[in-house]
Amino acid sequence: MYTNEPFGGIIPGAQGAVLSALIGTGKPLTGREVHRLVSDRIGQQTTQRALHALVAMGLLTAMAVGRANLYTVNDEHIAVPALREIASPLHMLRRVIADAIGTDSEGLVAVILFGSAARGEATPDSDIDLAIITEDDENRSQRIWEAVTSQYGGKCDVLHYTPTEFAQWTHSGEEAVLPTIARDGITLWGRSPATAR
Repeated sequence: MYTNEPFGGIIPGAQGAVLSALIGTGKPLTGREVHRLVSDRIGQQTTQRALHALVAMGLLTAMAVGRANLYTVNDEHIAVPALREIASPLHMLRRVIADAIGTDSEGLVAVILFGSAARGEATPDSDIDLAIITEDDENRSQRIWEAVTSQYGGKCDVLHYTPTEFAQWTHSGEEAVLPTIARDGITLWGRSPATAR
């Protein structure tokens, strides 16, 4: 999965971007409003073509209001619940990690996404960088790594720290990556160190 793409890259291009924008807002939008949300990726005409295609597939409905159309997600479509489930790559990653942890969370403090995926700069070649802060051994880190690589897909790198190591090394600069994790990290599970988002 690609963390910076709508639907993790499963639905590429304009249709994925437009559908993700409408699912994300949860409210009716005009074509211009949809385009404002996706204008960093696609042009106005491409947005309109994607809207028309999604209406033709039945995933969206269009209601004329004056000279504009209001587009909404068609919640009665059989595919929409599944599409809502996969709309956010970070939500999917959180779910994979939570499922891997299950009820065995004793001693686990946090799982933090960092690197290009956390900064919103990931490319299709980027890996998933995780910092796992836990009191116990690295077996749990291995289980999380296995779950992410098999269920989420792609490459995954895991760094394992105890809470003491993370706190001390972040402030001392002993490990160069830790200030980056503290600054840019997105907590996917658990309680984050004070500086992670």
